Amino acid sequence: MEEEVTRATDGEMMNVVIDAVGITSTFEQAVQLASVAGTVVTLGFNEQPSHIPSFQLTKKELNVVGSRLQTHQFPAVIEKVNAGQLKPEAIISHRFHFKDVKKAFSLLENEPENVRKVVIEF
Repeated sequence: MEEEVTRATDGEMMNVVIDAVGITSTFEQAVQLASVAGTVVTLGFNEQPSHIPSFQLTKKELNVVGSRLQTHQFPAVIEKVNAGQLKPEAIISHRFHFKDVKKAFSLLENEPENVRKVVIEF
């Protein structure tokens, strides 16, 4: 994964990495994939410590943010999406394959008035 991200971003890595799994290995991978001055968002509730030296966070000047996913809201939102009461597609204006991530960033930077939400597909 790291080689693919490095290649797709010309070595700049990702500005924001979301670790939605929350196990030690995915958190460590998120830190590796984050760009300089990037943000790592962790959604997991794993109690196992990671093996990330603080040097890695400091050297990259990373922001590490935790999110509870609005714990009590998530099941209700999924239920509404499944019931057709919420339509995520209505707010997605563009979809890009991971290999076209540069095009997605270019669109966001150069035509923000034409973008609602962009989905990067793997």
